[in-house]
Amino acid sequence: MPNHKIFLTGASGFIGSHLAEFFIGQGFQLMGLKRHTSDLWRCEEFADQITWITEETLEENLLTFKPDIIIHLAWSGISASDRENWHLQFSNLQLIIDLTRIGKLISVKKFVAFGSQAEYGNIEGRVDETIHPIPKNAYAVAKLAAQKTVEIFCEQNDIQWYWLRIYSVFGPKEDKKWFVPMIIDHLLNDLPCNLTRCEQQYDYLYVKDLAKMVLTVINSNDNHSGVYNLSSNQSRSLRSLITEINDIIGSKSVLSFGALPYRQNQSMHIEGNSDLYNHVFGAFTGYDMRASLIETIDYYRGEN
Repeated sequence: MPNHKIFLTGASGFIGSHLAEFFIGQGFQLMGLKRHTSDLWRCEEFADQITWITEETLEENLLTFKPDIIIHLAWSGISASDRENWHLQFSNLQLIIDLTRIGKLISVKKFVAFGSQAEYGNIEGRVDETIHPIPKNAYAVAKLAAQKTVEIFCEQNDIQWYWLRIYSVFGPKEDKKWFVPMIIDHLLNDLPCNLTRCEQQYDYLYVKDLAKMVLTVINSNDNHSGVYNLSSNQSRSLRSLITEINDIIGSKSVLSFGALPYRQNQSMHIEGNSDLYNHVFGAFTGYDMRASLIETIDYYRGEN
């Protein structure tokens, strides 16, 4: 297995911290970007195994470290309340520009960055990469602009590039404002749950499976530059997901399905088609939803 030198942005976040821990376990050398506002609590068990730098020293440190792979995950404004903040969303492009420029200077081999299913817009159903993106908010527009920046710059400078569009990701250390940990927390504490009918069909990927999929991308010897959906390649109803979580916990919570109306323009079917990833990099067969839910529940049980 290659002994990669990886520069990772967003290492203190939910997904980034899992990538960092996984890559350290693979024996890779890791440099991470942190902002002055970054809270490293998700990385406390392995933070001393990461060389941390700030944006002020970005270029000089990367010129010294000379990573062979840059993985860009950091993004300001992911919460729902910030997704129409155009100034905040487009401020993310400056770091993309800086990283691609420095990547050229150090002859980086691969530039891997994370996009979002939001780039496709409000398309219902199973979506693959051939669908023309129709972004519907500032967040999605900025993500799509970042994707084109990465694509064009890397193509012009002979750098392999991979834009990984992710769907719903869950697992330990996710903020409880998001759906799966919020439901788990309510059920662990026997709190009532007022819900919609929860007929939505959504695609959920375990964060540790996501890390394994990214590893396959960076270990690939051939140039397969492009846009890839990273998803579980299947969907399930929120009702079935909540019911399974409740079955594992054995909660006394009252689940009131239908107590709340759907919000206006509610998306009812969001599913990523990751057949292209499976064709190019080999079918990923690690999914075990129940085992993943149990591991996630055990983490939050330890917090209660």
